[in-house]
Amino acid sequence: MYHSISDNEFCERVHNILEELKTKEADYKIKFEKYFNNSFAMIKQRFKRIERKTLNTAYEEIRFKYAKEKLKKSCCFEVMTELGFKYESNFSRWFRRFAGINPSEYQASLSKKKSKRIDK
Repeated sequence: MYHSISDNEFCERVHNILEELKTKEADYKIKFEKYFNNSFAMIKQRFKRIERKTLNTAYEEIRFKYAKEKLKKSCCFEVMTELGFKYESNFSRWFRRFAGINPSEYQASLSKKKSKRIDK
């Protein structure tokens, strides 16, 4: 199946698997090898050639997007545990790496934006 699908279809399937695994403490290597019936090294190589980014980068981007959406409605602790972080400091450091601010500051910025909309 690995060789018989187009690059676009391959990337779509990879993104679907990553999306499915975003909230699980996942060793996605096994999932990919079983799904594509090919070595993980070959899967990573094809993905990087097509997308111009690593599989891990794509996975972290999906998790970050999910974290931002969940932080709009949930507390940091809930989001942190859903994403598999054991310590708030690790989650905060991970979030800050992508957003440039910690999760609490991100939530505060959301509430400021919401209050500005109400004031108008």
